[in-house]
Amino acid sequence: MEPQIRLYYMLNDRQITLIKPPEKGRKSYGDISGLSLRVTSTNHKSWSIQYRVNGRKMRLTLGNYPTLSLKDARQLTTEKLNSIYKGQDPQNEKNEAKVNNFAYFVELYMEKHVRINLKSKYEVERIFNNYFVSKLGRIAINQITKQHILRITDDLMVKGKGVQANRLLSYIKSMFKWCVQRDYLAINPIDSLAKPFKEISRDRVLTIQEIKAIYEACGKVDPIQGHLIKFLILSGQRINEITNLKWSDINDDNFEIPKERSKNMQKIITPLTTHMKDILSLVSQRDSYIFSYDGIKPLNCFSQLKKRLIYHSGVTNWTYHDFRRSMGTFLGDNSFNKDRIMTVLNHTDSSVTSIYNRSHQFKQKLEALNFWNEHLVDKGKGGGRACSV
Repeated sequence: MEPQIRLYYMLNDRQITLIKPPEKGRKSYGDISGLSLRVTSTNHKSWSIQYRVNGRKMRLTLGNYPTLSLKDARQLTTEKLNSIYKGQDPQNEKNEAKVNNFAYFVELYMEKHVRINLKSKYEVERIFNNYFVSKLGRIAINQITKQHILRITDDLMVKGKGVQANRLLSYIKSMFKWCVQRDYLAINPIDSLAKPFKEISRDRVLTIQEIKAIYEACGKVDPIQGHLIKFLILSGQRINEITNLKWSDINDDNFEIPKERSKNMQKIITPLTTHMKDILSLVSQRDSYIFSYDGIKPLNCFSQLKKRLIYHSGVTNWTYHDFRRSMGTFLGDNSFNKDRIMTVLNHTDSSVTSIYNRSHQFKQKLEALNFWNEHLVDKGKGGGRACSV
């Protein structure tokens, strides 16, 4: 009769997200018997277990958090401890898993490509963890077929999330293509899969009254989330750029988006209006990210936030990107010409004259943003009628 292994649970997911990296080296946090979470100074988190083979102390790395969840790490620990009791060395199993395990190749893809090359690395990693690793993580990568992926995208289609299904297919195709390029796979098993949903270009323009309603609804949701959306609306910038805004990006009269985080791969300088400064003054300054609960990670879960804003504002059928289109349309309806609108939206101007026009851009941006902000926030101001673009 095998002895029962008694497990003492010490960690939970909230505690893990609040752990701050050490200034140097690494620090371990114990969980169940033998399992610990190791955190490095670069905030890299990994699961490992300690055990003995023939009296020799050994350590086995199980995987990285959150690619390997707390729940799965505990289950895997139990399996490994039982195999050790039976005289098996889990290091051999680990080496075999590295050859085939889908979760292993996802982590390799994140480490060697996504975290280095993609501005949207946090979003890409979140999508892989939530949709792919959670369902396919333990399957050998060379055994994954079209049917595995279709089950995931078909489920989204049934839920009316066709655009999201398209994005997921694009992400997983890119990963398999990367694996083929590195000879981890002979062929891309899903290369012939077509997008499951036919997308239609949006032309939704919110009226100034609708924007105001959403802006006011921000006061009825979680404060840090409300501050983020208010700043997003007032600045007219892209949501990924504002979400990843850091305190180091803020200057006295502007904020800078470095080229590594901007869509057009150019540094963006946007003036700070009085209303934007007021919002920043309400946010606690801690660590790196401005719109964050802990300063370490930027906010996410925008789909749930959008549902709450729709509920409180009564305004439906919009996306966060519609705020930019609506601001540009409103400025155009109020006599701002195309060049000034392009400037405030930070659209790339490829003309030769753009090289000689940079000295005027800051002033033009500030005038346009002040006009937009005053019509949104200040009481007693009228609003122009938004038209289609």
